[in-house]
Amino acid sequence: MQKEIEAAERIAKRKSKDFYYIELRPQFDEIPTYSGYAVHHGEHDRFVVPASCEICFSADGIESFSVSNIAKTQTFEEVEIIPFDKAKELILKKYDSIIFDGEVAVNSVELVYMAIPQNDLGEIASRFETRPFYAFHCTITEERGGKTVSENITTYFDAVTGDEFSTEQIMLGG
Repeated sequence: MQKEIEAAERIAKRKSKDFYYIELRPQFDEIPTYSGYAVHHGEHDRFVVPASCEICFSADGIESFSVSNIAKTQTFEEVEIIPFDKAKELILKKYDSIIFDGEVAVNSVELVYMAIPQNDLGEIASRFETRPFYAFHCTITEERGGKTVSENITTYFDAVTGDEFSTEQIMLGG
């Protein structure tokens, strides 16, 4: 999200004119790639970042063009994906197993690919494993300090193993 804000700020500094801002995200077999800001995973401050292609087009032609974070996967392996009904049990089990007085509403679920870095700091962004994940987009509502507080989160579960990968809080504009 921060990257998009910075791109919009750069564009806003230009002389006022009509333009189109187009953002394209890669897909594989009609399954989108991760499109959030950055998901933290693992023990050593590792992040999964989205792949994108951004184009700003005006009457003068292409104003800007950017391609970022395109991961190259070395090998391919067909895998069996957990059925959706079984995957939905994962998010329910997560909140049933922790001490939590609030409510969790699953707003939507999607299957996404994430390019997971497989290397250390000496080889940043040189090797990846692209895996399918179920992304559960939820709203958590709970009482904090006498007030009702809601926050939107997305929790990712590996669509092959069922292991929880990460949870990110979704920042809303405002």
